Amino acid sequence: MEKMSNEDKQPDSGLRVERMDPAQQQLAGALRSSFRLLSFLMILVLILFAVWEVTSIGPNEVGIVYRFGRIQDDVVEEGLACAWPFMIGRVEEIDTSQKEIEINDFWIFEKPEDRIKPLIERSAPTKGLRPGYDGALLTGDQSLYHVRLRCEYQIRSGNDRLDERIHPAIQYKLNVTDAPEMIRSAVCSAAIRAAGHRTIDDLYGNRGNFAEEVKKLAQKRIDDLLSGMRIVNVSVTEATWPLQTLRNFAAAEAAKRKNKEVTDAARGRAARILQLVAGNTYEYLVGDPIDRKEQDPAKKKAKKPYDLIGQYAKARASGDGGDNAESEAILARIDKVLSRTDGIARKLIDNAQPESTEFIEGAKRRARRFTELLPKYNENPEFMLAAEWTKVLSEIFASPTVEVVIVGAGNRKINIQTKQDPETMARIVRELAKLKGSHNRQNGK
Repeated sequence: MEKMSNEDKQPDSGLRVERMDPAQQQLAGALRSSFRLLSFLMILVLILFAVWEVTSIGPNEVGIVYRFGRIQDDVVEEGLACAWPFMIGRVEEIDTSQKEIEINDFWIFEKPEDRIKPLIERSAPTKGLRPGYDGALLTGDQSLYHVRLRCEYQIRSGNDRLDERIHPAIQYKLNVTDAPEMIRSAVCSAAIRAAGHRTIDDLYGNRGNFAEEVKKLAQKRIDDLLSGMRIVNVSVTEATWPLQTLRNFAAAEAAKRKNKEVTDAARGRAARILQLVAGNTYEYLVGDPIDRKEQDPAKKKAKKPYDLIGQYAKARASGDGGDNAESEAILARIDKVLSRTDGIARKLIDNAQPESTEFIEGAKRRARRFTELLPKYNENPEFMLAAEWTKVLSEIFASPTVEVVIVGAGNRKINIQTKQDPETMARIVRELAKLKGSHNRQNGK
């Protein structure tokens, strides 16, 4: 066999351009250029995939992760989120900021020119409410009332989820297609239910309680639908009676306000008078002229005992009109309050104290006197009465204002004529005139 040369024994490790013909050389150059271009394009695609699938999640957003078109359990919070390349996975941003919706389903139909007029100046439809145009709530006492509502809502946060197994944002994405319409429907249904068991006066005077109940009922409904949303607040932005009766209700409200002003002024004047008469203790004795039912419970004064005089009257009435243990106990408390009262009552009590003491002492003296006379009366009643009568006559005859006239020797009657002081006589005449006038008024004369 022929021996191979050293050049023939070396392996052909590459294309040797110098051994190729021109056509082969051009093909090898084209292959090298294509390989470099393909490598560059692959690197560029990888870089673009990496850039495209890095998402920034804002402070009022969450990211829902998809993989092969299916929602995953992972939810990305604020920050950067990475996903699989395109056609494999992606991240969808969901806005969780608070939103609001105006609900006018229960409001009257308004033309553009009507909106610049006050309600009381608008002309009311002659045939009443127009179905399809005017909305209204029907209350439990079969009255109509117009309200305009505002609802604020948002998607729940991960810490506020109702189901530990699924994030609220995923519930929202799976079950909600039109969030404003779902909220509007829930609030309208809740408003109808809340108004159905209220009177028109309750709805008018307690709009805050009505709105709070609407919020609770609407929240329960959207929770049952697994919406993942939370109602932040429901408020009544505007409310009115039907236009046909608005002027009458406005007049009635004006009369109520006037009545309240007059009543408050009278109660204030009564409180000032009571304060002047009895000082700071008058509430214990006669109560407070201000109706505490109308006040905030936090501002009520906890004072006991309270209205003792009224309690005393009730206790006596319940005890057959006489004293009993309850009335005596209340009377003792009244005396205790009076002992530390001030104002005009204090002066009257101080002035009456000497007279009271004198009256009590006089009663005691008369009681002792009768006690002393009782044995003599039991021993000889006629003698004791004659002796006492003689003493009384002696005192009468000794008075400088008494004149004794003896009619005749055969007449045993003695006429006694008193010499009255002119001022005393005038006072007696005035008192008799008062008694006569009171008697005539009682008889209707």
